[in-house]
Amino acid sequence: MNICMFVGIVSKPYSMKKEILFKSLISIGVFLLTFVVFTLLQNQGIYNATLGKLSNNYGRIGGDKKNQIIETKIPYEKITQSNIYRWDAKLYKCVSDSMYVNSDFYYKERLAYYPLFPLLWKISMIDSSLIFIINYLLFTISLILLLHLLKNDNRNNQFIFMVALILPSTIIYYLPYAESLFLFTMVISMIGLFKRKYWLFFLGAFAFTMTRPAAQIF
Repeated sequence: MNICMFVGIVSKPYSMKKEILFKSLISIGVFLLTFVVFTLLQNQGIYNATLGKLSNNYGRIGGDKKNQIIETKIPYEKITQSNIYRWDAKLYKCVSDSMYVNSDFYYKERLAYYPLFPLLWKISMIDSSLIFIINYLLFTISLILLLHLLKNDNRNNQFIFMVALILPSTIIYYLPYAESLFLFTMVISMIGLFKRKYWLFFLGAFAFTMTRPAAQIF
């Protein structure tokens, strides 16, 4: 009986490590495949022969104050320092650069954005066009921790993980937005709550409420 207990104690951490390694490899594979597909769709000929036959793309004309979104047949754009700052990304970048100090750029708009993600962006000192790597890493770690916490059947767990990575809506976790950090801090607080480690719950919940306004509901 003691031998059986010992084998169970040893095999459980080994199984967990194997599961984490397997999901990490899946995450890397999905990331590389996404990058390859995104790069191919930057070519006009490939875009016209594939995605362009199914739907139109969207482009924005005009400046920041007056702009219009139009349907177009242009391919995807290469990620650069200039075009990564679209929509909320430019506001997060402003908070990262200047926090909430008055300046000429989006002073009033910045007040609606919570500081934790901009601080992470600033502290990491990563090239702005590569911030999506940190976001994707946070997203995959959050999924691994969350599925481990729920303790589903192993095969079902892996299937859910793969589906979660390839859903079209997961693109939001690549962009320089706060969603990945929002999910990560929420999962940390859930782990603290489920495991009754309330110090961890407090830290996770505090970080969670520093990420997005939706934390008020929480």
